[in-house]
Amino acid sequence: MIILKYCDNYYSLLYGIPSSRCDLIKELASQKGLEITEFSGFKTLFHHSPEDTVSCHGYGADCIQYIESLHSQTPLSTRKRQVSISTLEDSHAELVDSFLPYGGDIRMIAYVRAAIRHLPNTSIQDEHGCPVSWQLTSELGELTSYTLPKHHRLGYTIALTRTAVLKLHSMGFPIYCNVHHKNQAAMNCLISLGFSLCPEMQTMSALLICRDRK
Repeated sequence: MIILKYCDNYYSLLYGIPSSRCDLIKELASQKGLEITEFSGFKTLFHHSPEDTVSCHGYGADCIQYIESLHSQTPLSTRKRQVSISTLEDSHAELVDSFLPYGGDIRMIAYVRAAIRHLPNTSIQDEHGCPVSWQLTSELGELTSYTLPKHHRLGYTIALTRTAVLKLHSMGFPIYCNVHHKNQAAMNCLISLGFSLCPEMQTMSALLICRDRK
């Protein structure tokens, strides 16, 4: 299934394209004078039912504190803190966009801002209210997440994904995500939360197509 994720007079972002078909699309685009960039190597995972999600126990703040204790030499008693899941604000759009492989344009920032305003999202923020881990939902139920590098391996993605899955199922959304095939840690995390990899599907790509502005 090919998804037109974003489109305006200058840009089109196509998701879910089998990588084996991209050369043909790029050749046709070149003949039309279009600039095209491929983001390749993604595998698709689906979440079918809320019953597939692991139990609530262990995937909130307590789990985050426990995982922190595994990766720090500082005693847990001196590092214990409250971690709450919140939502993104309009003012966070540029930060979120800056970590998208196809971001960096004012139109994509506008798309991210619209997703923050109108679609489910979750985030964990530092003491200054700046997001350190977040998850967006597309209009078709695709989850996109990112955690700042210094906050890796703290359980944030697990907590955010579980919250998002339960909420999206309650709203009737289909739920899926595209993960780079080399990101085994992310795949393992998602599978532990009830996602399933579709082995019959090819490796997928996203194509960013740019028209001549002249």
